[in-house]
Amino acid sequence: MGIFDKLKQAANFVTGGGAKVRIQTAEGVLDGTQPISIIIHADIKDSPITIEKVYLRIRVREYIYLQSADIYMEDGTFVQKPIHQENVYYRHEQEVSGPQELAANESYSWATEIVLPEDMQGSYEGHWCKHEIAVEAALDAKGNDPDSGWQALRVMK
Repeated sequence: MGIFDKLKQAANFVTGGGAKVRIQTAEGVLDGTQPISIIIHADIKDSPITIEKVYLRIRVREYIYLQSADIYMEDGTFVQKPIHQENVYYRHEQEVSGPQELAANESYSWATEIVLPEDMQGSYEGHWCKHEIAVEAALDAKGNDPDSGWQALRVMK
């Protein structure tokens, strides 16, 4: 292994750039009363990666965003200030696959299902608020875990 290979490996360790991870679900609106199928894809770049696990995170949060609110200041003036609130009220992480060595320049896929709690409402986006159900897949590797980033699902319940 040359000096440039070692530099690439070190950069991938810090940035999580050793793999491109993405999530695939069915198109359109998903039925949240049934298990939701998810496929995790990982394209390994030019160095092999040893991982402890493949995992999937589920996050449900509600946003409230008002354009402005009149706030009375101590000096007797009013100011308008945007109001943004976020409440994460459900988080879950599930292991999809255990430890393995992923070869350089190869692609891998893992299939899993998620089951949402019965009392959880579906996705919606209104004028002032949004209820978002999102998933993120990642490879648990040394350094920064390569991940897919959060992907919102459109779920009806």
